[in-house]
Amino acid sequence: KKPENNICTDKAKSIVDYINKCKEEGKRSSNIIAKNENRYKHLIYTKYGKYVHKENKVDFSELLLLTRELFEKEINLRIDYSKKIQLIIVDEFQDTSTLQMDWLKVMMIKRENPEHIIKLEQNYRSTNIILEAVNAVIAHNHSRLGKNLWTEIKTREQIKLCQAINTTDEAQHIATVIRDFHQCDPEISLSQIAIRYRTNAQSHEFEQALMNSSIKYRIYGKIKFYQRTEIKNALAYVHLIQNENDNDAFRRIINFPPHSIGKTTLNKIGNGAKGKHCSLFQYKKKEVERLKNLNELSDAMKQFSQLYNTNDLTQYLSIITLDTTNATDGKLDTTDETERVQIMTIHCAKGLEFHYVFIAGL
Repeated sequence: KKPENNICTDKAKSIVDYINKCKEEGKRSSNIIAKNENRYKHLIYTKYGKYVHKENKVDFSELLLLTRELFEKEINLRIDYSKKIQLIIVDEFQDTSTLQMDWLKVMMIKRENPEHIIKLEQNYRSTNIILEAVNAVIAHNHSRLGKNLWTEIKTREQIKLCQAINTTDEAQHIATVIRDFHQCDPEISLSQIAIRYRTNAQSHEFEQALMNSSIKYRIYGKIKFYQRTEIKNALAYVHLIQNENDNDAFRRIINFPPHSIGKTTLNKIGNGAKGKHCSLFQYKKKEVERLKNLNELSDAMKQFSQLYNTNDLTQYLSIITLDTTNATDGKLDTTDETERVQIMTIHCAKGLEFHYVFIAGL
């Protein structure tokens, strides 16, 4: 069962998607006869339209919709703009929506050969095997224009598909494959191996699995799990349990968590919220995320115990202490020559190339 806040988020997203879909199809709320399952969405769409009109605001889809409506109404204005714009080049044409296509047709009025489509089908990065798979997947999308990607880079190496029991099993399998792969051929650089996933929330399983396999890694676009403040604080307690002479750990947790909330603390919360431009509640809500991270730490310790069949905290601490690298801002660090597996979201990996890629969480 989903938490209540997740349900609210899902409902809000479905409403936003509905409004965007209607606008991208060029439909105002007054032009739609809503079906039963969409009546409440249609009602919100109607109220949303009145609200933004009153506030004199527009969203992205509204910019196109208003422009199309303006050009349809003001013929002379449309002709004037059509004369000024001699050439329109559309990038990523396969993703053109109905509204965007209508806008293009309006702008191409009375032109000779108004539609000239150039397909850029040659790929200079991927192998023929990968492109064959890509073409096979795209072929199922019948709403897109036909396109057949090809390359001069030939290989016989096939794509391997593995089905895991859960995310932990998937991460451990990938870590094992990378470890065995590298051991069989040490000349293969870890830096040319990448793990990609959709969201940063998926990274922790891979961080833990790689550490368990003693594989160095670098993560892009977020703070590494064991570098987060709340995790460092929690581990400081663990260090003190193991070694009461650990002064660094003692200094770290002597006032964590704070023991009281008074006027001074409330003022700090107020100043923090002001600096983040959010409410007091929203500012403190971030601490809930920190609690979730601590729960993940607890799960990680349990997984370690099961994997190595031990409750020895010293062994656990020795492994995670080896992970001392910092997160990056999403860019490749060319100054660090240490070989590490590259972990990142698919979005963050745009434009980057690797010899071996694992795509997880499909």
